[in-house]
Amino acid sequence: PENKLSVQTRQPVALALKDPIGQLILGNQSEFLAIARAANLPAESMALELISVARKKPSIRKCEPDSILTFMFDAAKLGLMIGVELDPVPVGHGKGNNRVTRLEAWPNYKGYRTLAIGSGVIRDAFSQVVFEGDNYEFSLTPVPHVAKHIPGPNFGKMKHAIEVYATGVYPGGRTRSIRLTRDQVMALRARNRGDTTANDSPWVQHEEAMWQAKAMKVLAKSIPQNKRLRALQEVEARYEVVSETPALPPAEATHPAEGDEGGDTPVLPGQEEPQPETKPEPTPEQKLRAAHSVAIKFRSGHVRMLSEIRNGQLEKLLQAYRDRLQEDSDNDELVHQASAIAYVLDARKDGRSPEPAAQPEV
Repeated sequence: PENKLSVQTRQPVALALKDPIGQLILGNQSEFLAIARAANLPAESMALELISVARKKPSIRKCEPDSILTFMFDAAKLGLMIGVELDPVPVGHGKGNNRVTRLEAWPNYKGYRTLAIGSGVIRDAFSQVVFEGDNYEFSLTPVPHVAKHIPGPNFGKMKHAIEVYATGVYPGGRTRSIRLTRDQVMALRARNRGDTTANDSPWVQHEEAMWQAKAMKVLAKSIPQNKRLRALQEVEARYEVVSETPALPPAEATHPAEGDEGGDTPVLPGQEEPQPETKPEPTPEQKLRAAHSVAIKFRSGHVRMLSEIRNGQLEKLLQAYRDRLQEDSDNDELVHQASAIAYVLDARKDGRSPEPAAQPEV
């Protein structure tokens, strides 16, 4: 008679093969299954993880079969748990009759944190959003770090979010941090090829976690790269319109030298470098006014400010800009205008800006 262990081993396979996604991943002709077995990967458990997410997000089942298998390979390379650390995100490609939906692998906050800690350079990492009214101080000396963060009356209310930081904790307890302003986060959001305004988008369902994920991602890229972090760069290079790493001050992007636990390098008298003058950070109201003033020229010759365009048309414009960025990812003007459109839509969703009255179509 069969022993209990052999029966239990077959149970995940039987469960997965009852689902079309499981049949695709674990079928006899599956390249993924063959490679997973050769690499001693838990293919059956990974298939069940994706099936579990697909039950909550049916749009996954509409994705191209080859993209589902590519997603599984990406999940295996990254070593992240599907649905917990790695989000399967359906993304539309092409137009009209040529439009298809492909499944992409987007690490979330937990995923980036796992990869950062797995580098072996830091022993812990965390990220936090900063809100208007918080008692918050960020210092660049002796290393970039959060000097103070005490929650204020708007803590947790995303319409009042102004920036986000991620902190790596090194052996010995020393810390280094990076931070992103709201504008930088919105620029990263605009560069995602997926529809970040869709109801099932992580940006809509878990906005605060997406802010934290972006900061944690930049932190992960600022430390020495191991095999899994290099795999992350390879995976994201296929999914991003342009690189999502914003320009950071050199001091914020540095990491300790080999053998350093994150400590400080002493500066001897006479070696001090003059500190560059820093301009005050624009207020959210100033940022919103700047976004509203961005002008869009239509083929009819009309020019409208973003403040004059209703949400439906803005959403179509944002998708058009994303499509253009796939072909011309280095166009700074496209990136700037797409970021402004996303910022205005976000402000209207949060109630910080009203939608204008209907106007004649151009």
